[in-house]
Amino acid sequence: MNHENMESQSTMEEGKCPQEELRKDKAELIEKYKENPMDLIELFVKIKKNTNLQEQDLKNLEQKIVSVIKSIDDQREDDGKIRLFGDRDNLSIETILEKYIIEDTVIASNRLSVNIHYDGSELRSSPGGGGLITGLKPVLAGNNVNWVGWPGPVTTQNLGEEFIENYLQNLPFDGIKLGGVLLSEEELNEFYLTSSNKYLWMLMHQPLPGFENYSVETEDLEKAWNTYQTVNEKFVDQINNRKGRRAWIHDYQLMLVPDQLRKSGYQKPIGYFHHIPFPPVGELTTDDKVKYNKQFIEGILGADLIGFHTETYRKNFFDSVQFFFSDVEISNNIIKLDNREIEVGVFPIGVDPEQFSSEGFEERSKEIREELGKENILMCAGRLDPIKNFPGTLAGYYEFLKNNPDKASDTGLILSCVPSRTEIDIYQEEYQKVNRWINQINEKFPASIKYFSGIPQEEIPAYYLASNVHLNTSKRDGYLLMVDEAALAADINNPSVLIVGENVGAAEYLGDSVLVVDSNNALAIGNAINEALSMDPDLKKQKLRQLQRQAREKNARKWANDFLYRLEQLK
Repeated sequence: MNHENMESQSTMEEGKCPQEELRKDKAELIEKYKENPMDLIELFVKIKKNTNLQEQDLKNLEQKIVSVIKSIDDQREDDGKIRLFGDRDNLSIETILEKYIIEDTVIASNRLSVNIHYDGSELRSSPGGGGLITGLKPVLAGNNVNWVGWPGPVTTQNLGEEFIENYLQNLPFDGIKLGGVLLSEEELNEFYLTSSNKYLWMLMHQPLPGFENYSVETEDLEKAWNTYQTVNEKFVDQINNRKGRRAWIHDYQLMLVPDQLRKSGYQKPIGYFHHIPFPPVGELTTDDKVKYNKQFIEGILGADLIGFHTETYRKNFFDSVQFFFSDVEISNNIIKLDNREIEVGVFPIGVDPEQFSSEGFEERSKEIREELGKENILMCAGRLDPIKNFPGTLAGYYEFLKNNPDKASDTGLILSCVPSRTEIDIYQEEYQKVNRWINQINEKFPASIKYFSGIPQEEIPAYYLASNVHLNTSKRDGYLLMVDEAALAADINNPSVLIVGENVGAAEYLGDSVLVVDSNNALAIGNAINEALSMDPDLKKQKLRQLQRQAREKNARKWANDFLYRLEQLK
């Protein structure tokens, strides 16, 4: 037998081993895997991936796995322990695999899902916020996962790293194990404010009308970028210190982590998801900061699987990779570089539908409408940021009021702008612009705007339900989860209409179920408001049904499962 045939036979025999293991008696499998059932499921996943089982054989194997896992969970319950896989009556191979692909994942994001602060005598915690946390938290809850990130400004108060880590480890948080990446004041300034927000955030949202000439001084960025690299390395250390089957890294603050992690010797699957837009290649190649742009693209390419919200962002990334790396090959969404294959996928994010159900909010919704005292209620909410386009939205609202006097007296706007990054000049300027518009509109059209600097999370569904029209006219946005939130909270018997900016990621998926506008055209926004308020009730229902169906199907759990299942298949 020649060497090639010997190698082939060896491979076949190795392939038999997992199947031989699962041919064992059920009682033997229960005894062997009762302490670590995930090892049994991992074995099944390998067999399913690497062998061509007949349909009936696969079905029999799935039934056996379900039966063994059910028995293991029954034993745990008899011993007074929590069932690992939930309700036994609803247990299936699908629910088992869903648990498996999330279980033992190490999540890394800039912010933890909680904020901790020191009140002078003790540490206290509060829930974190933002689109990433909204998408991840309901999916991870109840699973054995590690989540590492910055826990808030308490880290600057010299309480000691061990003290803070012990607090996080003992913090009950839906079973999720929390790990803090502690940052000094200087690191926060250079990593978070300068590198991540002044530079990368604005770069990723280009082209951004009104901010085309915005830039960070080269000297400032040079120093800050060194800190960006150092902080990313801190995340790598935290990931390596955590037990897990895979690492899932999130967003632009951590773009160097995938490559740094791989170079540290990490052997498990690495995933990276980019939650904000990825700009056209021309935005990355035209000034003296090109070297930083190449570094973060190289950093992302350390992952085995890279995810974006939309096809547009994926295409922009491919174009950038081809520009910076001459020896790269890209085919069928696979990047071949340095003897590696990196898959790049499109995974639109969603929310937890139950979290934004309007059930139980009807009375509060009526109170909100009575408080505003208007027949037509618009809502515009979000973080106060140049990309969110609050001044442009208010300009559009003003155009509507001015050009539709028959509706002006009966129309009001609920405006919620959460202050953000107030240390940065352009954010301060945005706040001033918003205030000027509020004063101008309320002076000419009294009581037209009810302004909040943030609505409590528990009240948001009630405000969504109270509104006839939702304005989401960002200049540019990664996806914009508020579209799904507003649709899910709406009442199909009193349907609302959504107006979305054309450069919002969600616009690529929603088709004619929303009104899409040019966010930079105040008159177009005003006309869209009038169109929404004048729309035939049956057409409103049709659009809302379509939106709600999409939001329920494309939910947070599906997003995470699709990404992690694909990552599992690649290794």
